Amino acid sequence: MSFASTALMILSFASIAHPQNLTKIVATSVGTPVMLEMRSVSRASGIDTATVRAALQPAIKTPKGDYKSARSIAMFDCVKRTVATKELCGPP
Repeated sequence: MSFASTALMILSFASIAHPQNLTKIVATSVGTPVMLEMRSVSRASGIDTATVRAALQPAIKTPKGDYKSARSIAMFDCVKRTVATKELCGPP
């Protein structure tokens, strides 16, 4: 999926989705949903920011506990056609 289509998909879902906090935007290769946090979508200084969540299938096992989900903050600069992400995941 191209940069422009990914950014457009996330931002368009934010503008038309129901007022629920999470909205399914796509599925992973194993079929688990990727959810957009509607309240996280914002625009500042030409940067569009959104938080997405996905369940990890199977969970990643660590000595401190299993990673069952991941949360990523995506930042899009549509003018420069660049994207940056912050990956936030951890045991429950």
